Amino acid sequence: MTFAAVALAIYAGALGTAVITDVIALQIPNWISVLLVATFFAAAALAPTPVDWISHLAAGFIVLTLGIGLLAWNKLGGGDVKLLAAVSLWNGLPLLPALVLTIGIAGGGVALACIALRRLGVGPLLEARGFQAASLAAGRGIPYAAAIAVGCGIQAPHFLLG
Repeated sequence: MTFAAVALAIYAGALGTAVITDVIALQIPNWISVLLVATFFAAAALAPTPVDWISHLAAGFIVLTLGIGLLAWNKLGGGDVKLLAAVSLWNGLPLLPALVLTIGIAGGGVALACIALRRLGVGPLLEARGFQAASLAAGRGIPYAAAIAVGCGIQAPHFLLG
């Protein structure tokens, strides 16, 4: 197995873990974003073709900067901002518009699903069976890690890491 395959497995596993923790507790642990950033740097350094470091770093910086603004306006959570910045590193500037678009569309779907599940009373039903899902409680936020994971899954075949 190549390091690129291992790196993509770590990428997918980290995103999956972010989705689970976000659905359960509406929190994304910092270690997930740190792992994604560290894995990106290792994968880029070991990539078989040259990586446009400026493009990838710029994508991460732009998303982090804009995300901090959205955090200040209470439109995104801090974990979402860090996760978005980390995955933006993997995509670079050429893929950033498509990544943001796919995440945005997926975010609408996740929001509609949460609203529907809340109205159906799925949250209390799950809690009665011992499963906590803060994202399904009335008046709570949307687990945006799910939208981020869907957008990243769509974009993953287009990564510029070789």
